[in-house]
Amino acid sequence: MRITPHGYQRCPHKVLYHCDFEAPLDSLSLSRQFTIESGARAIEACDDPAELRRIAQMLLSAWQLQSDLTRHYGALSLGMPSHP
Repeated sequence: MRITPHGYQRCPHKVLYHCDFEAPLDSLSLSRQFTIESGARAIEACDDPAELRRIAQMLLSAWQLQSDLTRHYGALSLGMPSHP
């Protein structure tokens, strides 16, 4: 799998599917662009499957945490109850 500015290309094992980001990277702040680029380079340089699995699991957890926080604070801003 190779990470590009336009998303992820299909994994040769067909486990992951193509996903394009909606916004181009240049629409993000310079700080976010740097974070994405440095993470992408670290993943690209990693040849250890166990380390890549650990990174993938960490990213999935962070994604879900961010989703829960967005849902929680979105509900609070609308005066709605926030359910866990």
